Amino acid sequence: MNFIILIDTREKHPWGFPPDVMVEPRKLSAGDYSLDGFENRLSIERKTLDDFVQTVIHEKERFRNELLQLQKMEFACVVIEADVRDVFNRRYRCNVNPKSVIGAANAITADYGIPVLFWGTRQHCCCLVENLLRQLLKRFERNK
Repeated sequence: MNFIILIDTREKHPWGFPPDVMVEPRKLSAGDYSLDGFENRLSIERKTLDDFVQTVIHEKERFRNELLQLQKMEFACVVIEADVRDVFNRRYRCNVNPKSVIGAANAITADYGIPVLFWGTRQHCCCLVENLLRQLLKRFERNK
């Protein structure tokens, strides 16, 4: 099976994967990233820290619908382009208590079974997601 990363056509600031990684824009039913042939089984939602805080505090109902779609996947996660220290240091625009942000992230994991991963810089997230997608492709191919 070819390793082709799908990027949702509505993704405004897609990650820049290395030139040897094949990517294809495609409208995804949930999330921002998936793999060709597995778009109905796995999905990764990308958020900047500002977007995550805004979404979980002020746009809960809209995001709840997205989470319900992600919950249907065999594998889904939310990757935040920030370190958890960025939350505690309030490196976001909204005037929201960091404990509320962490609480919202933990509630997503507890209520929907979807991990929220604070994976650092944009570059780190891109690298870690590429690696995760490669691992998931191996797993899915093994379990055909």
